[in-house]
Amino acid sequence: MLHLGGLAQLFHIRKLKNALPDQRRPFHRIAAEAFAYHLATYSILYSAYEIDGVAQQFTWTDLEGYDRVMPYPEASELANSPVLGLQFELFKNIFEITRLSRHTPLTPKDLTSAMEFKRQLDFNQQRLTRGLDFVAGEEEYESQEIALLYTLVAQIFLLKIMSPEITTQHPTVIHLLSQALVSVESCKVYAACNSFFCWPLTVLACAVHTDEAKELIERKMAECRQWTHSGQIHRSSSIIKAIWEDDCSDDISQGSGAVVLPRGLDRLLHVEGLVDTLFLTERADSG
Repeated sequence: MLHLGGLAQLFHIRKLKNALPDQRRPFHRIAAEAFAYHLATYSILYSAYEIDGVAQQFTWTDLEGYDRVMPYPEASELANSPVLGLQFELFKNIFEITRLSRHTPLTPKDLTSAMEFKRQLDFNQQRLTRGLDFVAGEEEYESQEIALLYTLVAQIFLLKIMSPEITTQHPTVIHLLSQALVSVESCKVYAACNSFFCWPLTVLACAVHTDEAKELIERKMAECRQWTHSGQIHRSSSIIKAIWEDDCSDDISQGSGAVVLPRGLDRLLHVEGLVDTLFLTERADSG
């Protein structure tokens, strides 16, 4: 998050200096995409204080234009979008949705924002689902397929934020989860994109409750590990394993009362972030 905060400040400075479009070189577009990607996928691990701290360093207008610049006009749009695959807005929304998750129950103003995110996600899901039937190239198909997976998972996440009382047994959660698991099954894992599965699989780990679904997630994570020794892959695997182990254990008494651990979808709303829910378990065990 320290690195992301630094990058946010650099984008803000460039905006203040009125950087011209012809100064947006290939590196700048890649940096903007990487910034949006890491904000979206890492923030779920961190506290409201940490992610709000990064958000205060910039505004999304600081990145206007970076997602549209074509460093290599002779190449396809997808080739010019090597990190996000033309889904810049989706990752921006996931970061803002994560920020909302640290401030539940939502204020009327935040609820208005959440409703707009829901509208965008619903539209994106319909567009991507229909578009998969008309995509010609394999590379574009795979890019849209994983974008659909992210969209479905974000819809589950947002639903929990807007209605904190719902559980994994809610009909809409079950419906979205079944669609997301179909996408997990069909999406291919490559060396260049294996870390893309960390965020959706970690969120889904909080939503699944059947052995079959857990086995699918474990199998997909194992495919990711075959390609790399990335710390991100191993951390996500450890978090997913701990989530399921905690869900099978009882709350632990400590001192005068019980340590009530966030379980299932409730983990996604923990103000200190997803990693802290694991530390809660460790502190309870040591107590």
